[in-house]
Amino acid sequence: MVNAVPRKLAVVTGASVGIGLELARLCGQENFDLIIAADEARIDAAALELAESGVDCTPVYCPVTAFSMDFRVLAKRLAPQEPRNTLDGQSLSLSPSFHTIFWEPTMKRVLLAITLALPVLAFAADKNADGPFFKHAAEGGISEVAAGKLAQSKGNTQAVRDFGAMMVKDHSDANAKLKAVADGEDVKLPTDSSLGQMAEKAKLDVLSGETFDKAYIKNQIKAHRETIALLKKEIAMGTDPQAKSFATDVLPTVQGHLEKIRQIAADEGVTK
Repeated sequence: MVNAVPRKLAVVTGASVGIGLELARLCGQENFDLIIAADEARIDAAALELAESGVDCTPVYCPVTAFSMDFRVLAKRLAPQEPRNTLDGQSLSLSPSFHTIFWEPTMKRVLLAITLALPVLAFAADKNADGPFFKHAAEGGISEVAAGKLAQSKGNTQAVRDFGAMMVKDHSDANAKLKAVADGEDVKLPTDSSLGQMAEKAKLDVLSGETFDKAYIKNQIKAHRETIALLKKEIAMGTDPQAKSFATDVLPTVQGHLEKIRQIAADEGVTK
């Protein structure tokens, strides 16, 4: 049996290189919603490196100096993205469902800043070994439906609007199938996309016209590459027969989506 597990948030500063980057990667692999903070010159490269290893994150530009200054700057930049957090550089007040981890490279240690009103519920001893797959597949499906709805309403071309409609239909169907599998395995699925996926949607929310189409197409190519990698990994290495069967069934559809969006990109002259 798997008990309900609140969402966990990891904030890793100094996350562009070395131990900070590896800590960020570890947090992502442990299913934390991940925010990385580093100087502007390195943050995008770090986010890309993490994405290539299958870890989603939300990058925040933040100069790393003394810990107190780093904390205050990070607080100001984090607050608009996580309005439930109140950070003033001296204290940390978080909703009960969040853990926060800070890495301060100049102090060469990990500071666990956890202020929780309620205890975090952990997986039971018989936790499903394929839990991370269920989590990431559910988050990806939710994200695809949300982005697809945006494309239906904001797409500048009929091709983008039609692709968005296909995403809503196909991924809604896949989400329902995944939920049926998870219910049968007593696995609780997340009800929201990841923080990184929410951030990507927020970017799309403010775009329009050709700019929206270009950003959406690039987003979809990246998202489908990541989903294909996730499904192939589950097929090859998963231990839950039902999860593996789901991944096998869904993979051809997702591969078809990638082929279609690449064709749209070529038709509309969208390149890297």
